[in-house]
Amino acid sequence: MILLPFAVIMDPALAAVSVTSLAALAWRALIGAVATDALWFRASRGSCLARFRRSA
Repeated sequence: MILLPFAVIMDPALAAVSVTSLAALAWRALIGAVATDALWFRASRGSCLARFRRSA
């Protein structure tokens, strides 16, 4: 937060955003979300809480 005013003053304006770059960003977000969910659910299968539910 302290550097924000300096960054706004010193940095040049950002480049224009195209439809292609937005599509690429959406694709990367989708792949990242799928990979994160896959790792999360894979890890949660081995947790003690999941073992407790199976034995009940």
